[in-house]
Amino acid sequence: MPEWIKEIIIAIGGGATVAVGLLAVFKSLFVKFVESTIDASFEKSTIKLTNKLERSTKAYEILLRKELDCFEQMDPHIAALVPIVQDFEFWATSSDKSAEENFKDGLLEYIRITKDIKSTVLLYQPYIPNAIFDAVSSLLKVMQENVQYYYDSVKILHGEKDGKIDVAKLKEIRESIISAIIVMEIEIKTRLTELTNN
Repeated sequence: MPEWIKEIIIAIGGGATVAVGLLAVFKSLFVKFVESTIDASFEKSTIKLTNKLERSTKAYEILLRKELDCFEQMDPHIAALVPIVQDFEFWATSSDKSAEENFKDGLLEYIRITKDIKSTVLLYQPYIPNAIFDAVSSLLKVMQENVQYYYDSVKILHGEKDGKIDVAKLKEIRESIISAIIVMEIEIKTRLTELTNN
């Protein structure tokens, strides 16, 4: 074999050896570069996901706190409403002179409670489920529909209006209000059960 071919083979072999060596070095550098790029990208994605999850969790906590605040604010109003509605029948049939004043005071408290329930539910409407809002709205509707009858009853008791108080009507009103409260309380309990199961 001619000498020049041997030199070309040696040059190509030496060049190939150098090329293989360089490729090995560049390969490890390239692998490190790709790994660091993937790690940085993964870290950025993890940080973004963590931030998004934290914001979602915080928003859920705020919504949940507002919803529970609504329920807590409603409780005293309902607790005050039930005895008043029940006492209207007693005051209407009592021969005691204080019953007239008690009926009037009860009506004023009933009107205040109606206003307070309405204010509470409107304030917290964005935070409570529609089913609960609808149940409270139904209760308020029943309460407001019967204010006039209670007012007329006060006038009859005070002798400002002729007529007799229909105790059966008072009982019917009481039952419709209590039924609306029960529906509302069931909706709230269902929601609380749903929240505790999540």
